[in-house]
Amino acid sequence: MKINRKILLILKNLFNEVKRKKKELLLLCINIIIAFLVCEVILRMIIFHTPEGTFRIVKDPGYYAEPYEDDYWYLWYRFGKSKKYAVGEETRKVSLKNFYDNWPVSLRPDALLGYFRKENVTIPGHETSNFATRSLKKYRREGEKILFYGDSFVESQAFSDDTITAKIERKTGIDTLNYGVGGYGFDQIYLLFKETYAQFDVHQCIILFGLTPDDLDRLLLKVRTSPKPYYLINNDRLVLKTEHIDKNNLESFYNSYDLPLKSYLLGLMKRKMGLSLFWDIINKEEVERKKNQITQLILEKLSDIRYKKRLKIYFVLFYPEKDIYTEEDPHLLLKKMLKQNNFSYLDLRECLKKHITKTNLGLENFYHGHPSSEGNEVFSDCIIKYILK
Repeated sequence: MKINRKILLILKNLFNEVKRKKKELLLLCINIIIAFLVCEVILRMIIFHTPEGTFRIVKDPGYYAEPYEDDYWYLWYRFGKSKKYAVGEETRKVSLKNFYDNWPVSLRPDALLGYFRKENVTIPGHETSNFATRSLKKYRREGEKILFYGDSFVESQAFSDDTITAKIERKTGIDTLNYGVGGYGFDQIYLLFKETYAQFDVHQCIILFGLTPDDLDRLLLKVRTSPKPYYLINNDRLVLKTEHIDKNNLESFYNSYDLPLKSYLLGLMKRKMGLSLFWDIINKEEVERKKNQITQLILEKLSDIRYKKRLKIYFVLFYPEKDIYTEEDPHLLLKKMLKQNNFSYLDLRECLKKHITKTNLGLENFYHGHPSSEGNEVFSDCIIKYILK
C-alpha cells in the first residue's frame, strides 16, 4: 500500500508539473513538428529533384520501402539504378566482361510477361536460339528436349556457351533450352511455360522449373525492372492482371505511378537506426500469407496441366550464396507445398555442400553473385544425376 501511495503521489506531481508548463510543452511540440516537416520537405527535394548520382547517401530505395513492395522498384527506377536495364533499346555498347552489363540487348518488351528474349540474336556473349532461348545453336521442334524455366540463376551470368543449360546439353547430348530470364517471379516463369511448352513434342520433354527464394517474393509485385504481370485472388481463384503493361512504352508505368504519401524521413530514420515498427511486422505477416496462397494456387494449376498433358515436370531449388550455410532453409515452406502437390525437387544447396566437402574448395569458387562457371559445372552434374535417377 505504501508503494502504491508513493506511485500515485509521483504521478500527481508529474501531472501538476505538466499542467503548469502546458504552454511550454505545447510550444515545444509545435517546434518539433515544424522542424520535422521542414526536414521532410528538404529530403523530398533531394530525393526527387536532384541529378542522378548525387546524394547517394539517401538515394537508396531500401531506406523507404521493402523489395516486395512496388514503391521500392519505382524508387529504384527514379534513382536511376534500373535505367541501365531498360528493355527494348536497339543500340547499346557491348562488353564481353560481364553478361549483365549489357543484359537488355537480347530482350524485348512483351505485353504478357513485361519482357522476354528476342530470337536469333547474334551479339557475342548474348546469342539466342530460334526459340528465343539463350544458346549458340538453333533447334528443331522434334526430338528429345529439356526445357529449363527460371530466373537469372537459370539464365546464368555466364555467356551463352557457358550457361548451366549449355553444360547440361554438352554432357547429355540432349537439346536443353534455356528459358531463364533475369528478374522473373514464379508467376512469369509459369506464364512463360504455358506460352512455350506446347510447341514441342511434350512426351519427349523433361521440364524443369528452377526457383530461388526471391521468385516467390516477386509474386506480389506489379513492377520490377519493368512492369510485370501479377495475380490477384478472388474467391480462391487466380485473376491475372496485365493492363498496366504497355509493350510500346514500358516507361509509361513509372510516369503514371501513384506513389503513396508517406514520410520518407521516418523511413530513413527507421532503417538507419535499425528500428522495426509494429505495423511493419503485421504487414510482413500479411505479405507471407498472400505469397504462399498465390504459390499454392499456381502449383495446383501446374499440377492440373501436368496430369492432363502427361508431362514430366521437376523442380530445381537454387540458393543465393548467403543462404548456402544458413541454419534456416528459405525453401522450407515451398518444399512442403511441392510435396503436397506431388512434385519432385532437387535441392542444389545440399548438392553443392557435398561437393565442397569432397573437394575442400571454398564457396567463393562457385559464386560471383550468381553461380559462376564452376558453380554451373557442379549444378549441371547434380541435375543430370537427378534426371537419370
